[in-house]
Amino acid sequence: MSAYSLLPRLTDCGRHEGGQVLRASFCQVLFITIVLGMACGVASAQEISHPTPKFAYVANSGDNTVSVYTINSSTGALTAVAGSPFAAGVRPFAVTVDASGRFAYTANDRGHNVSAYTINNSTGALREIAGSPFEAGKSPGSVTVDPSGQFVYVSNFGADTVSAYTINSVTGVLRVVTGSPFAAGIQPFSVTVDPLGRFAYVANSFGNSVSAYAINSSTGALGTVAGSPFAVGSAPQSVTVDPLGRFTYVANSGDNTVSAYTINRNTGALRAVPGSPFAAGASPSWVTVDPSGRFAYVTNFFGYVSAYTINGSTGALRAVSGSPFTTGNNPDSVTVDPSGRFAYVANAGDNTVSAFIINRSTGGLHAVPGSPFAAGNSPYTVAIAVQANMPSALTLRPRALAFGNLPINTLSAAQSITVTNTSSKAVPIAAIALRGTAPGQFAFTDHCGKSLAAYATCTLEAIFRPTTEGAKTAFLDVNGGGGGRSVNLTGTGT
Repeated sequence: MSAYSLLPRLTDCGRHEGGQVLRASFCQVLFITIVLGMACGVASAQEISHPTPKFAYVANSGDNTVSVYTINSSTGALTAVAGSPFAAGVRPFAVTVDASGRFAYTANDRGHNVSAYTINNSTGALREIAGSPFEAGKSPGSVTVDPSGQFVYVSNFGADTVSAYTINSVTGVLRVVTGSPFAAGIQPFSVTVDPLGRFAYVANSFGNSVSAYAINSSTGALGTVAGSPFAVGSAPQSVTVDPLGRFTYVANSGDNTVSAYTINRNTGALRAVPGSPFAAGASPSWVTVDPSGRFAYVTNFFGYVSAYTINGSTGALRAVSGSPFTTGNNPDSVTVDPSGRFAYVANAGDNTVSAFIINRSTGGLHAVPGSPFAAGNSPYTVAIAVQANMPSALTLRPRALAFGNLPINTLSAAQSITVTNTSSKAVPIAAIALRGTAPGQFAFTDHCGKSLAAYATCTLEAIFRPTTEGAKTAFLDVNGGGGGRSVNLTGTGT
């Protein structure tokens, strides 16, 4: 079969030999993780509203390595770091980095396991963790870390399951969650967690569905959402959630569409957006949403990435002027760095990474000077993570507050956040600040002061006062005890 037939990945990835599902070389996965350089302390809301890209990690499935790059924060260009590439597991299909940026994880398709690494905060270099690799299901193809940095989830393409692990916050070691692996649909291809860490979604490539799960915030266990799995288009390859946790998008490579859904914030159930599915290019394989929640990007197999604006009220997609934009050969995945300035595309057909500058007004893409950049063998998927925050002795509960719909210029009821010092020593609280896309729509009252005694608790109170219509989101950051913690705040002005 030609690599240029309409559904090259699915036809070949579904091919059976000796009773086992195979994937061709162009189905192999290379993940890029954009690691952000952020100060360990939260000095001000402005400082962390504009994170600076620092490192990129690339899993090379064809040569069992991970390439590491520094990112030029001004131009978005990539430069290989000393010692790169680093040895990885057998056919690493995916790589991700935990929320603190201290640990990296790869899903190894042929090894049926997950490798774990510590990250050198200064150089970006990788060092394998004692006990790694950790057992997963058959042919793991995707790995993600929940926003709190407590849990890892892996979709097992060959076993129709999702493996779940807890992360040791000191060592990065993985421990299997009780009840894992959890049942998924037929050949789950990708897994994602919503930005509030409440729900997980899995695209089942041969089940034409998305499985939805509620996450137990204490254990990491997955509970099936009522109505799951939800029907999507043909041969879904990728699933993502917008940064506000309102909408889910699915790239359907079998019928050249993108399905869009609203998320029930109480249950995690999905409901089709009016007008969905939306047209995409030939064989779309990956979909991502930028940090502002205004733009969506979809890779198309024949050398393009489609760009869309997102209707903030309905979730509907509309093509950006000039879309689609040219990439390298056979682009399989796309991500946007958390500053919202750069987009990166992994090109499986020519072993490169295309880098783009994003027009923040229109969503259009313009090539970064020097792009595309050389990568390893068969690049596939792009992912984003945060780097350089040390673990904090403070814990925050809850990790998310939803204020719901509120008329413009109306003040919400206050909602409380409990801050706990888990250490045996008093902890100084360096700063408490709001950041995100709409920090001015929220406010907080500080009852914690400048320090917190050993094992003591204090409270913060957050409120929502929308000044314009539409969905709003922000993060309330608390810095102390060696690092920072955040609570996600959401609400909608009506």
